[in-house]
Order: sequence, then C-alpha cells, then structure tokens
Amino acid sequence: MIYFSIDLEFWYNSPLLKKTIYKEYPDYMEETVDFLLKKLKNTNNKATFFVLGSVCEKYPKLIRKIALHGHEIAFHSYDHKLLNNKDKDEYYKECLYWKNEIERVSGKKVYGHRAPAWSYTNWLYDVLEKCDFKYDSSKNELRFHKAFKENKYNIKEYIVRNFGFGYFSIPFAGSIFFRIIPYFILRFIIKYNEKKFKNVIIYTHPWEFFDSSWIKSFKLPVFFKLYNFSFIKNNRKKLNKLLLDFKTESFYK
Repeated sequence: MIYFSIDLEFWYNSPLLKKTIYKEYPDYMEETVDFLLKKLKNTNNKATFFVLGSVCEKYPKLIRKIALHGHEIAFHSYDHKLLNNKDKDEYYKECLYWKNEIERVSGKKVYGHRAPAWSYTNWLYDVLEKCDFKYDSSKNELRFHKAFKENKYNIKEYIVRNFGFGYFSIPFAGSIFFRIIPYFILRFIIKYNEKKFKNVIIYTHPWEFFDSSWIKSFKLPVFFKLYNFSFIKNNRKKLNKLLLDFKTESFYK
C-alpha cells in the first residue's frame, strides 16, 4: 500500500523563516493544487491533503474542490508553528476549532492529523483523542521519533519510514530527499519498504511543483533554500512517474 500525502501549506510557513513579510508575495497555491488534482485524476490515484487552517481560511473553495475530487482532508495545525512552542491547552483549542471548520468547509469528516514539521510531543495524543481524531502521521524516522513513548491511545499511527539497510538509514519519502534521489533508485526503495513494512508513506508540498527561481533571489537562510527549493526542476516528471508506476491511496477510507 502506497499512501500519498500533500502537506497543504504556504512556501513561507517553514520554521526556518522568522519573518512574515513573504505573505505579500504569490503563493501559487491554487495553481499547484490544480496540477496535483489533475495528475491524481489522470492516473486514477487518491491522496490525503493535510490542510493548514490558514490555507482553509484563505482558500475555502479550494479545500471544497479537493474534497469533491474524492481525496481525504486531514488537519495540519492552523499556522504551522512547532508544537513544542505551544502548550497543550492552546493546541487543544486550535485543533477543536479548525477541525470543525475544515469539516464545515470541505463537507467531509476529518479523521487524520499531522504535526507541523514533524514536531511530535508527548502530550499530542491526549489532545488528538479528546478531539476525536482516528489517526496521526506525525512520527518520522528522520526525527528519531522511535525514542518517544509507546502509543497507548486509540489512535492509529502512520509512521514515515526511512530506507534501512544494515547500519544505514536513508530518508527518501519527501522534501529534498524525494527530489534528489534518482527515480530508478526511489522506485526500488519504495518497493523494498512496501514489502518490508506493508505500506509506504510519500509526502510532498505544493511549493515543490512551481517555478521558485524568483524566491531564490531573496535573502533567505541558505539551508532553507537548499532544503525547500533545490532539485525542483524535474519534480513534476518524477511525480508523474510515481503515479503511473504505483497505485496510491488516502490514509482513511
């Protein structure tokens, strides 16, 4: 089983950026989501869109459009600020309000959650259970989440796995790792991990599919530019190959 997920966030939502001036620049959200919806439709695939409350707030019709295409709508926080910078009660109120709001806008129940930038915390599942989430996909082996406490809640976990071979553990499932790995190697890793774990989670973002050359002219942190906008040129072709070679599903049916 291949689960394809899109973290529906703005390109300037990265924790690496402290300033908010970039909100004045184009976000290309509608154009890139339309591209993704078209590719998914043409290849008869499904996906889960983890939606920021702020994206729903700005583009409610777009969220409804995603739902009408038959894709799952899940929650990704309101503003993409790290959970370790929020307290438990604050995030409970945020989840409760925006889960209901996204359900109202999309016309679909919201069952899933993914923390911004994989910022899993030990109180997170307390909040998710109170807000009636059914599953979470906030754990990523890239962030060594295996060290966190065992899940004793009635919440299913979808963990983003690395490619492990001997002593090596290589991220591949999204962001720069997905973009930089040649497709024939990526295809082998996906098949290997699917056989080993019974499922593979792939994740991506809208800003990985538009021409970002104008963003590179900004005085931005070097690591931010590298991690978010390098090797984007051929990413549309790579995604097309992935969707043709594999049958992808949403997390919750």
